[in-house]
Amino acid sequence: MFEDICCDMNNILSRGTKNTTTGRTELLRLIQQGQWDAATIRARSLPLEVSEWYVEKYEMESCNAVPLASSGSDNAMVAGHMLMERLLPLHLACEMNAPFDVVRTLLEVYPEAAMMREYGQGCTPLVLACASPPTAQQNSGALQPMAGRPSKTKENSAQSQQANTISLLLSYYPRSILTANNLGQLPIHVACAGNLGVEVVRVLLDAWKIEIDSIRQDHENGRLQQNSLQHQNKVTSSGNWGCLEQKDKDGNIPLHLLCAIDTINLDTLSLLLSRAPHTVTLRNYAGKTAADIVDAGWCGNKMGVLALLKKDTIYWRLNYQQAYGYGVSPQNFAEETNDEEDVELNSKSDLLKYIERFDLASKDKSIEQSVVHFLKSHPEESKIFYCMKDGDGTTWRRFLPLHLALEKKLGFQCVLSLLNAYPESIKKQDQNGQLPLHIACENSVSYEIFAELFRRNKDAVTEVDSWGMTW
Repeated sequence: MFEDICCDMNNILSRGTKNTTTGRTELLRLIQQGQWDAATIRARSLPLEVSEWYVEKYEMESCNAVPLASSGSDNAMVAGHMLMERLLPLHLACEMNAPFDVVRTLLEVYPEAAMMREYGQGCTPLVLACASPPTAQQNSGALQPMAGRPSKTKENSAQSQQANTISLLLSYYPRSILTANNLGQLPIHVACAGNLGVEVVRVLLDAWKIEIDSIRQDHENGRLQQNSLQHQNKVTSSGNWGCLEQKDKDGNIPLHLLCAIDTINLDTLSLLLSRAPHTVTLRNYAGKTAADIVDAGWCGNKMGVLALLKKDTIYWRLNYQQAYGYGVSPQNFAEETNDEEDVELNSKSDLLKYIERFDLASKDKSIEQSVVHFLKSHPEESKIFYCMKDGDGTTWRRFLPLHLALEKKLGFQCVLSLLNAYPESIKKQDQNGQLPLHIACENSVSYEIFAELFRRNKDAVTEVDSWGMTW
């Protein structure tokens, strides 16, 4: 950060300037050199240095000040002075991925630092902590070995420590999760661009939801100030995961930034998609979706990434609900899905897997009991068509759990449970245009099942399938 100087200022500086700095304390030097133990001791013994700003500016020998708008830079020029840098020790510590204990000490001594922005890019300490991937030697203060990369265990440990540091910063200033830098990037944008890993991204997403819920509660109780009400309404209007839809100055959402790196973390990608699967269709200001960015880039795991980006929305809403602990609950899914709207999934649901295991010849009744029991807690899966398509998009296999149950000749209680869970399934056709009654007759089911199907849809006796045949 000390070395960041905008190139568009070269002509101005060449007129004759002198550099002045203030706040170059011993604490700042120790942090810059990574002397973490010494920095911790210094912060506790001389707390004033923790709250002292480092300021770097150029004094213009010319008396004419150049206004900000004409300079084309974020650097301000006021009364012959051009401010280049302004930061606290906490900003530098977060940018350098300082150990957890160092950050905690700086926050304990000067808690207000958590809400302060540095001058260069307008970053809070949280944004800076998300700006670069953790490394084992930075977090431990130890020297890097001469050869070889850190082991997977060390990398995971470093990521966990960085997640703890980010959680600590959020505990001091929770609203920093909503604070973007001068590029319009929230902490989640910066974390995805830096490939910080799924653990850090999960912490940020959970913090966003908690803060959004808090804002809504404050709004309902009338505790929001009028001057911040409009901003907070904008933040909360897009739902619990609005941060995944928010665009930076280039129109990029977090998913776009993640897909622009060389090796994309598939766990992080799955996490983003499971929270906001519709974002795969969003485009940046260059007109590119996430898939377009991956396809045009040098991603080392391109095929795996594109496969995830092409998954159905319903796949993320159901299959990753249990793994990540969020999404649409089984109890709410049936209520949210319109019975007249067919829901398709290109991978088999758990219910279908249970039904597939049934073998009539084995006379094993445990599978049927499992199906009935599973439907009591997951009735929504009775609505999902398993759909397989060719490369050109032609559907060659499409059926509901009820269709498969009749084909496999499951017992009456199973069929009845499927019908009760999704009554409209009695009128749904498979890929051959066959209704449940057609499949029942073709597979010679029991009279009890046939009678129930007929009772629920008597018109099916005159319906024809794709081959022009009735039951």
